[in-house]
Amino acid sequence: MDQHKKSNARRIFVNIVIVLALSYIITVTFFVVHQHQLAVLQSDIVRRLEARVEKLENNDFAAQKKERDSVGEADRVMEGKSARLKAKLAVPDLSRGRDKRQFEGYCPCLQGPKGDAGPPGRRGKKGKRGHKGDQGPAGPEGPKGEPGINGEPGIKGTQGEQGPKGPKGLNGINGTQGPAGPPGAAGVKGDRGEVGIQGPKGNPGPPGASMSESIQLVGDGQKIQNPRIHRISNWDERHREGSIEYHPSTGFIEVKRKGYYFIYSQMYYYDGSTVLMGHHTYINHDKVMESAGSVISSQRKYNTKYHGGVFLLQENDTISVHIPYTTRYYMDSEGSFFGAFLLHRID
Repeated sequence: MDQHKKSNARRIFVNIVIVLALSYIITVTFFVVHQHQLAVLQSDIVRRLEARVEKLENNDFAAQKKERDSVGEADRVMEGKSARLKAKLAVPDLSRGRDKRQFEGYCPCLQGPKGDAGPPGRRGKKGKRGHKGDQGPAGPEGPKGEPGINGEPGIKGTQGEQGPKGPKGLNGINGTQGPAGPPGAAGVKGDRGEVGIQGPKGNPGPPGASMSESIQLVGDGQKIQNPRIHRISNWDERHREGSIEYHPSTGFIEVKRKGYYFIYSQMYYYDGSTVLMGHHTYINHDKVMESAGSVISSQRKYNTKYHGGVFLLQENDTISVHIPYTTRYYMDSEGSFFGAFLLHRID
């Protein structure tokens, strides 16, 4: 079945490659033909333009030749007319340059080319700046006036004489003290009560029973693969107090006192080959707690699951952890642990 699918896939791939190659060849052929047509069209346009330019150049050459012939004939005619006109209008006292300027406008012959402009004249020197007048000397400061004379202080008045001191008054006379009152009579003292007889001391009661029942198990550090049984027994005893016991050969925790216990467990997984990961906690042969989750991929396969709860346990009940889905787990001492402790004892 797999071989048939592979052959179909190969055939489809070859067909796709052939179609793409044919499309590429057709596209390139169309592009080359289109470029050839454009080149032929442009060559035809260039030939037409060259023929038109050649025709225009021939017409222009013939027109210039005809114009030169006609101009030469006209020059000869106009030169004769100009000579006759100058003879009639000649003025002896005008300069030759003025005659030329005055009658140049009447000559119908063509004007000669304009001569080049002469070089610009030199710029005159800048005149010197005039001297600035000297500043006159400052005038002398006027004399300072004399300070005025301070006035004389006034005469201090005389102090008046102190009057005589008056006579001292007489001290008052203290009054006489009154006689003391008679003392009060003393109260009557009551009779003293009798002392009670102390009862006998009771016997001390029996010592109370210890309420400390707890155990903490941690993973032994091994990586387990494909276990033969699903009950975990790879535990190391980290803490134990009271009569509670752990059986390493079976993985059971056994309680010896009836009461309410808090039970907890956590497992560390690294299995990416299964769909689910999880673990169960059992009391005797009954499942009481469960944790489960989905495996993301073979690369993201590491995870931990924890659960805990309070349960009433009878004397000699057992607690254990089971793995229902995964086949690989890591008994790391920080990531995998299991335990229980007594909350309330029932006698």
